[in-house]
Formats: sequence, structure tokens, C-alpha cells
Amino acid sequence: MIINNLSKRETDIFKSILKGFSYKEIALELNISTSTVDKHLRSIYCKLHVKSTKQLFAQYCKQLETENSELKKRLAKEQT
Repeated sequence: MIINNLSKRETDIFKSILKGFSYKEIALELNISTSTVDKHLRSIYCKLHVKSTKQLFAQYCKQLETENSELKKRLAKEQT
């Protein structure tokens, strides 16, 4: 899973971004500044080799599709 490469704080921010929270909402929830949210998000982008939130969503969705496909294959093998 792509979040395995992230720190605890980065994971919290990643999940909040996926939920559609703004930088300000994330900052208030985590008791940090919006610039710190931005710093962590830039680190997430770097670690995951993306340049935008749109690419972040796309990569996450692609990973979910891959994991779902692999799970379907395993279940099909177990049924035979």
C-alpha cells in the first residue's frame, strides 16, 4: 500500500486529503499550521512521485484497482 512509505503525520494528512478536507481544516484538526500541512503534502508528493492532488488520487485509485484485482484472482483460485 502506498501509505506504508509515509510517516504517521503524512498518513493522517493523506487520509484527510482523500476525504476532501481543505488545508485549513486539516491544520485545525491536527493542531498545526497550514504551511506545515503544505510541507507534509509536498513530502507526500515527493515520496509517491506525483505532482498534484489529482495525481495522488489517480495513483491511489490505481493501487486500489490492482489490489482488488489480485484479491479476485486469489478468491477465484480458492474456489477451484
